[in-house]
Amino acid sequence: MKNGDSNSDVFSLKVYKGKTRFVSYFKNTIMPTLIYGFFIGVVVGVVVFGFNLMAEFLVEQSKEIYFYVSQHLQYLPVLLLGLAVLGFFSYLIAKLVPDSQGSGIPYTEGVMQGKIKFQPTEMAGAISSSAYLTFAGGLPLGGEGPSVTLGGVLGLFVNRVGQKAFKRGKEYERMSVTSGASAGLAVAFNAPLTGILFSLEEGSKKISAPIVLSCCTTVMFATLTSSVLNFFVSGEFRPLYFNAIGETMTGIDIQYIWMMLILGIVIGLCAAGFSYFQRFFRKFFKKTKMPLWLRIILSFLLIGVVGVFVPEVIGGGGNIITMIATNYTSPEQIATWFILVILILRLVIIGFSSNSGLTGGLFVPMLCLGALIGGLLGNLFILMGLPEESYSTVVAISMAAFMGAVSRAPLTAIVLIVEVTGEVSLGLLMMIFVIVISYMTIELTHIIPFYDELLEGIEERKYHNKKLQKFDLLMNIDEDSFVAGREIRDIIWPYGVSVTKIYSTNNDNQLVYEVPEGGRRVLYPGDAILVSCKTYDDDETFDDLIAICSSRKLYDYKFADINKYLLL
Repeated sequence: MKNGDSNSDVFSLKVYKGKTRFVSYFKNTIMPTLIYGFFIGVVVGVVVFGFNLMAEFLVEQSKEIYFYVSQHLQYLPVLLLGLAVLGFFSYLIAKLVPDSQGSGIPYTEGVMQGKIKFQPTEMAGAISSSAYLTFAGGLPLGGEGPSVTLGGVLGLFVNRVGQKAFKRGKEYERMSVTSGASAGLAVAFNAPLTGILFSLEEGSKKISAPIVLSCCTTVMFATLTSSVLNFFVSGEFRPLYFNAIGETMTGIDIQYIWMMLILGIVIGLCAAGFSYFQRFFRKFFKKTKMPLWLRIILSFLLIGVVGVFVPEVIGGGGNIITMIATNYTSPEQIATWFILVILILRLVIIGFSSNSGLTGGLFVPMLCLGALIGGLLGNLFILMGLPEESYSTVVAISMAAFMGAVSRAPLTAIVLIVEVTGEVSLGLLMMIFVIVISYMTIELTHIIPFYDELLEGIEERKYHNKKLQKFDLLMNIDEDSFVAGREIRDIIWPYGVSVTKIYSTNNDNQLVYEVPEGGRRVLYPGDAILVSCKTYDDDETFDDLIAICSSRKLYDYKFADINKYLLL
């Protein structure tokens, strides 16, 4: 703690401004953000682009295999045997690296929020290889969740390299994970704004200047890199994910707003039903104590049997979304009853496989379910007087509303649909209206947001044998530290840490303290802060605090004594 008779460490507000503060901000924010943003962006752009390219290849190959077997049913036992082998290898990966199970997004969000940690090397290998097995088997899970996790892992990996090279950089660790994850999603969908919004609205759940700057920089370099690679592979610089849908979309007249009200309510109830259905399978597996290997192999066998006879259930669902959305412009229209069959089958298989321990995302599968629901309601609305040319817009709105309601990330959902279809204005007002209604509807059911509930389960699994520790620490703010010159609300504090008091010296060199309110107080070199900590790992929390409050190098603070700072 500072004492009142020493001026050596005191930096007053009058001194720490102008050129000094600008130099500190440039050195501690602008330069690291640009450097990490460039390297993380390029690495994520290359790796995630390659990952999704391979994923698309495996999905297409699996579809051809399923089609061939559907024409030669005598090979069905061979197919099921092959799927069982894929399931066995998936089980081995899930057993060796349990954190690779599921979509990956909840786990990555936990890392972004500081609740849990990555093991980057094993996570990168497990998430990619396990996802490839999922795609090869034709399961209805997407590559976007693993892309987010892979981006976050790569961001952490680049940061760790920076820590070793410069003996600094731990203070940018979570920011690197956040920006890497946002870049992963941006590359997967070719949707940079979606990636940035996802990291703020759904990932870190915090908007601050450093996070926005970091994510924007990383996403820019990642999408530029992936776009260049895509140009060499396909000849297109930045293709739209659902270009065919955008070409068929039209505006919806205000006189049909009552239909949009119905659409919003139904989508909200369906989103609640989806969340309940997912919870049912989690409880079912837990109650029956079905072993992991059996759950995974059964998932592969289930898609094997159903996929041969109903190929529309194979894969994440991108092709189904396009087929449904362009139904009224297609020469071979899909019957309403068949849309309902696909919806039910995909709902059951997604619920079973996504909770079995397999690796695979739910972004595109959720968009697919939203499109199927929109297709059913669109057909109904046409019978009630809606023009046929508005059908595609209803499907697109349903996709955004369903995903926004389930994930409770409405802004991300809106921007995603705008970016992947290429349509900015058509149906945008109605889309916002429907999303608001669906969001309000699911909120009335008091269902926990989908990814938040999954993250709670991950935390419970990782910390069930650990005791939550509570203590206070007194930290000095060093010159050139990460927090110096920043408002409290803009600082990425370790999870469970809050600033309760700030100690400083006044003009008479007397020690005074204040209780921060609203997080607008700027921290200056020479200040001392009292932080309240709630953590399962006191050493990790202490290391994180030293990293952001101190100007020490990495090898210095690793040997710091926590007892010097602990208030007993």
